[in-house]
Amino acid sequence: MNRRVQLFHGNIYIYNEADIGMYLCDTNLKNRVCFVPLDEDDGKSNTIKINTLRKVVFLDDFEEIDRSAIKEPLKLHGANVQVPYTQYLLISEYVLTKLFHKTADTYNKLSHLRFNSIEKENYILTEDYYKYLSWFDFKTKLQFQINLKKQPSIMVRGVYWAELGRNLGSELEKLRPVLVLRKNVSTSNPNLSSYTVIPFTSQDSANKYWSNYRIKVDGKNNYIKINDMQRISIKRIKGSFIKRDGTPLFINEYQMHKVKSLIHRYYVKGEKTQKSATNKQ
Repeated sequence: MNRRVQLFHGNIYIYNEADIGMYLCDTNLKNRVCFVPLDEDDGKSNTIKINTLRKVVFLDDFEEIDRSAIKEPLKLHGANVQVPYTQYLLISEYVLTKLFHKTADTYNKLSHLRFNSIEKENYILTEDYYKYLSWFDFKTKLQFQINLKKQPSIMVRGVYWAELGRNLGSELEKLRPVLVLRKNVSTSNPNLSSYTVIPFTSQDSANKYWSNYRIKVDGKNNYIKINDMQRISIKRIKGSFIKRDGTPLFINEYQMHKVKSLIHRYYVKGEKTQKSATNKQ
């Protein structure tokens, strides 16, 4: 078993048998990374010449490879070879733009299928597409435009508005209240902090299931949906849920105990969410 090679963005590595390439970044898959190959200039391909080497980066040939294929860093005069940052930026922007176009192509292929089955009217699908694409734009802004300077005072047992966005299937989405269960605070960078939360719903149908804990908010039934517990970025939290009397909403210790009991039943004991909720405030 080969030892794991430590990777640095923009460095050149030998992989497979004798190929060399630049490590761009990690991917969504744990053991796969994005590499951009280097070789002699063929005079035909879309390339960028690397100043520190007599080779070029083949921009259109970037690929995801398994970490186990990486043998060792490429060395020149005893030092690891690294692509200058300005060139790394050019390469990374090209790859990211290609990925964006790939996403657009995927959408176009799927949307054209609607015209192949025009006899089956599905008006709501336009709304689904619109909401998903607009959320993609908004989420991009959340990720890259928001830069927190300090850690906000978000408290356990507090209820906050959170932007859950557009999700898949029956997953809870959009801007909605969430109960904060746990804080995962980064002391070095507040932008990296996250919170374990449980979303609220005001739908009366939620009363059918025991795993939805009912509480009264301004005289109306609301339900804490235990089965939708998740960890979210601090960037999704928009502010406190304010009651009609002008104070932020917190659940009390007894309610928190009941919520934790339901979490244990649902996630640890594995009880099914059978109908007819019996929990009360």
